[in-house]
Amino acid sequence: MLNPYGDQISHTVNDVVQKGGYDKVIGSTSAFGKDVIPRLGGLLDSQPITDVIQVIDGGKKFLRPIYAGNAVSTVSSSDKIKLFTIRATNFEKVQAGSSNSYPVEEAPAVLGKTAGSWIENTVSESEMAELSSAKFVVSGGRGMKNGENFQILYDLASVLGKQNCAVGASRAAVDAGFVPNDMQVGQTGKVVAPDLYFAVGISGAI
Repeated sequence: MLNPYGDQISHTVNDVVQKGGYDKVIGSTSAFGKDVIPRLGGLLDSQPITDVIQVIDGGKKFLRPIYAGNAVSTVSSSDKIKLFTIRATNFEKVQAGSSNSYPVEEAPAVLGKTAGSWIENTVSESEMAELSSAKFVVSGGRGMKNGENFQILYDLASVLGKQNCAVGASRAAVDAGFVPNDMQVGQTGKVVAPDLYFAVGISGAI
């Protein structure tokens, strides 16, 4: 079954792009961006370029890491409408509260084009920073033994400051069912670039 949330947003963005004549659509390399941009690519018949770390040649070429970041490839696209997701940690942050100089337009949501209906949003009450952009990351691995022990990491994150810190996990911890998939850090999870990284119970083996 299709994800109604991502599917509805992709149809909404598709309508905006078609009517507005835009030639580029940018998303973040996050769970949200990975959900919407590929669906939009199917609607526009365009090939998305993912995990862009630098835009060069006046927006005609893009750099993205390959082989787990051991190499960087230069990618160009002949698609009329270019779709790409960016690794936010590779671009300069906009200061909170700063004004923008670009126009912002509201678009009506496109409804009725999905294969299901959205039931509810469940929002975490931890109010912690987003894992991919957190200043501090505390990650746990298989050495944590079980999911209950991750509370120790949440306590540490609270001391460091919830607004700046996020809790992550290794693939081994996720595969063992200790924590949900969206906490996974690494090649098959989220890319992080914190100022300080705590690895607790993680072997570090390749």
